[in-house]
Amino acid sequence: MNPNSDPFALFPEAFRAVVRNPRALVLYIVLVMGVAGGKLAVMYPFTGGETLEDPQLAVRLVDLLTDLALAGTYAFAQTVAFSWLGQDLDRPLWRVKGIKDALTRFYPVWLMLDLLILAFSTIAGKLLVADINNSLGQFMLLLFLVMQIIAIPIGAAIMFHGELKWRELGQSLAPLGRQFFSTFLVVCFSGTVLVMLLFVLLPATAEVLWLRPFIEIPGGLAECVIFAATWFICIMDREADTANDDFDF
Repeated sequence: MNPNSDPFALFPEAFRAVVRNPRALVLYIVLVMGVAGGKLAVMYPFTGGETLEDPQLAVRLVDLLTDLALAGTYAFAQTVAFSWLGQDLDRPLWRVKGIKDALTRFYPVWLMLDLLILAFSTIAGKLLVADINNSLGQFMLLLFLVMQIIAIPIGAAIMFHGELKWRELGQSLAPLGRQFFSTFLVVCFSGTVLVMLLFVLLPATAEVLWLRPFIEIPGGLAECVIFAATWFICIMDREADTANDDFDF
């Protein structure tokens, strides 16, 4: 892609890039499906697939541990799969020295983002189950939805920068601001995917819980496309900056 690329071409380009790297896509989907199915299997004997208003301490502990395992596995899948995608999309400029290097540099980033999403979701769920009109619960729900939408673009921009350095966080995220319209399109796409997953596909599996892990197939594909589209935005911004540095005297 070049700095003059049509922003509306981001998604076809991103989709083709993901399809070109099946090992990243398959790893991502298999891991997130596996952990989602595992959580469902572990929790079902305790809850019967229902949301309990006042679960016992043992149930709450198991729920917390499975959620932490879910977040940790998601972070691993994102670190490895997205590192493979990043290398393929920006070869040979962007590289990592294998999975160990990727985990050292990027696993904390994805784990932090996933734990934030988990925290907002857990707090919102507990407050809203007790009182659907709880204002704090509604605010936590809003934060959960926002984080779900923006987490992958944020993580992708940090990965493109090379690693998370708090003093350079603004510099890491700056390409998303400079390429605002393209970023807006990615955020809109991410929000649309979230609405489809949470309010269409998830309710559709309410009576057939064993189908729920299969939601991760379209969800995982969409998340990989969102990552690739964000990566292209960062490349476009870098190339635009390079072009602006070329002066004719």
